Amino acid sequence: MFIALSFWVLALLCCGFAAAVGGRDGRRVAAIYVLGCLATLVALWMESDWSHTHLATFAVDAVLLLAFWRVALGSPQWFPLWVAGFHLVTVVSHVASFFAPGYAFKLYFFLQSFWSVPMLLAMVAGVALDWRAGFADEPDASPPNRSS
Repeated sequence: MFIALSFWVLALLCCGFAAAVGGRDGRRVAAIYVLGCLATLVALWMESDWSHTHLATFAVDAVLLLAFWRVALGSPQWFPLWVAGFHLVTVVSHVASFFAPGYAFKLYFFLQSFWSVPMLLAMVAGVALDWRAGFADEPDASPPNRSS
């Protein structure tokens, strides 16, 4: 329970920061991430057995990958590409469970949750670096002028 609560606190703080400071792409990536977490909860409720490929979670992750990829391809910022790349590893772990006989399903479950943290950290780091450098995809998202 503590791990789940810690994850949700981290996810909401990181997504809130990205939405507040990251401009249009930060809001898009944050919204996709939160909606993906909620959809994953529904998928886990539908099927909680990790002794085989978890098809509901695979479907959610595949749709999320397409959404992250769509944002990344249209963004002048780099952090959406990093988020999509980390999520690609999650989707590949689903694919491995289809084709690898005797796949260690504890490892499969671990990989499904592990890559969420690097995704969040890449999102926060990318948004913060872009903001600090004065890059903004919207005029009102740039940092305050500190030259005075």
